[in-house]
Amino acid sequence: YRMHSSLLHSAMATLILDVVGTYATYAESLQLGIEDEMLNSTSVGMASSHVQPAKLGETVLIEARVLKLGKAIHSAQVDIFRKRDGALVATGQHTLYATSHSPTSRL
Repeated sequence: YRMHSSLLHSAMATLILDVVGTYATYAESLQLGIEDEMLNSTSVGMASSHVQPAKLGETVLIEARVLKLGKAIHSAQVDIFRKRDGALVATGQHTLYATSHSPTSRL
């Protein structure tokens, strides 16, 4: 998705932050053997900053780091960079709650 000016729309960048942050925490939980904790998780917080534009067709690099992988709360930092010059396009933190820990959860 692009803005009328042929730039990556901030909503699409935020979607990337959301999806990659979720997969990063899930991948790490698989390595630790606690993937069941992640199967029913929901986003409880997301903060993003959009720093530089990325043009339509431009290659970006995405880097994710898991900041916390607790019993109920998981969080990740995700950064999007322009490949051509390494400039930061967007950055964000994504926090998830494992709903399997909620006593009222019906998922």
